[in-house]
Amino acid sequence: MTELVQAQRDADAHAMRRRGLTLALLTAAYFFSYMDRQILAILQEDIRRDLLLSDTQLGLLAGFAFAIFYATLGLPVARLADRGNRVNIIAIALALWSAMTGLCGLAQNFVQLLLARIGVGIGEAGSSPPSHSIIADLYPPEKRAGAMGIYSLGVVLGTAGGAMIGGSLAHFFGWRVAMFAVGVPGILLALVIKWLVVEPRRGLSDTRPAAAAAADMPKFGEGFRSLFANRAAVHLVMGTTITAMIGYGQTAFGPSFMIRSLGSTNCRSHRSSRRSARYAGRSRRWAAGGWRTARRRAGGCTRRAGWCWR
Repeated sequence: MTELVQAQRDADAHAMRRRGLTLALLTAAYFFSYMDRQILAILQEDIRRDLLLSDTQLGLLAGFAFAIFYATLGLPVARLADRGNRVNIIAIALALWSAMTGLCGLAQNFVQLLLARIGVGIGEAGSSPPSHSIIADLYPPEKRAGAMGIYSLGVVLGTAGGAMIGGSLAHFFGWRVAMFAVGVPGILLALVIKWLVVEPRRGLSDTRPAAAAAADMPKFGEGFRSLFANRAAVHLVMGTTITAMIGYGQTAFGPSFMIRSLGSTNCRSHRSSRRSARYAGRSRRWAAGGWRTARRRAGGCTRRAGWCWR
């Protein structure tokens, strides 16, 4: 019995020693998630001309085909993350959506590209839920918001990377090469995550025993009922949904508008510079916001921390 306790302590210490590396690799996976998700926007004018697609078909590729699977599969994946090996889930999901991104470059018609984009959505559904769970186990409550702020850098950096890297590669080598170039490295990162990321014990950084927390875990339906019974939570979900709808719509067709109406190209240095500066500034605010929120939580001042995210 003593040996088992000591082995568990050694495993916990090993996981804590690697938590910085773990956070960096999870952030890199999130970066590839958004880069593979958003690269279609900067490439779709080339795709439209090559495959003779309509704007309706482009909207299906960028929106419905991806979102319906990404949104609905996120719930069962999150449930699976509560019970299974989270590192394996992330590695498999990353390899899947990266491979599907590469397969987009082989598509010869709308249906093939649609199926590949559906595969990207299915794969990316397995990224965030287990990543959030691992970060929560590796960082105590007073440091958790700061860690999540760093993880969230993957959103803005990945979106910017998809536009700049994808646009530059498409300008010089074509949209198919761009798809391959951003998809293949994700498969290699999946192997690195599988080899280097340690699966932490559940509840490692919580003061409450993991067994007690697991016993109090609500059932699937109970979780939804408690969420919708909270008016503030409902309003938050509604506001986030509307914001995401507008943001994704602008992101999906913003580059097409610039190319069609303003005579721009996939590779414009001045646009890339402005976008880089804007995303870099926003990234610093997100990371600082998480750190400041964590500091204010430690001091019992969570109610006044909202300004940090503006």
